[in-house]
Amino acid sequence: MVIYEFKYCCSTCESAYVTKSLHRTKLGAYKAMKKHKSDKFKKWYDERSLYGKESSSYPYDFDQGWDITEKILQD
Repeated sequence: MVIYEFKYCCSTCESAYVTKSLHRTKLGAYKAMKKHKSDKFKKWYDERSLYGKESSSYPYDFDQGWDITEKILQD
């Protein structure tokens, strides 16, 4: 059986990817990734709006990584 793994890395220079969720379809993994990205952007935007541009000197997706990989699930 083929499964799809959604992975996220908070700092590509200093950290490793971690599994956020597993899905039966690529579309399900993509939807989870899209929701995660939009939640991260909303948090970044809200902090920037509340505290000003100086609170976040880096762009939204600086040094972050998202990935979907295909895995074979065996019995």
